[in-house]
Amino acid sequence: MTDADAAIRVFALNVSLFPASRNALDSLAEAYVASGDLARSSAIRKGIKDMPSPPGKQ
Repeated sequence: MTDADAAIRVFALNVSLFPASRNALDSLAEAYVASGDLARSSAIRKGIKDMPSPPGKQ
C-alpha cells in the first residue's frame, strides 16, 4: 500500500464521519491527485462546488 492509498483510506473514513465537511472532501480529492486518479479527484471537487453554501456564507 502506498502513502497515497493510506491517505485515501483515512480521508474516506473522515468523509464518512463528516459528509458535509468541505475540508474533508477536499483532503480526499488531494489524496486522489497524489495517487494519480485525477478523474475521481475532479468528481469530488465538482461535488464540493455543487454543495449548498454554509449558513452565513451566501
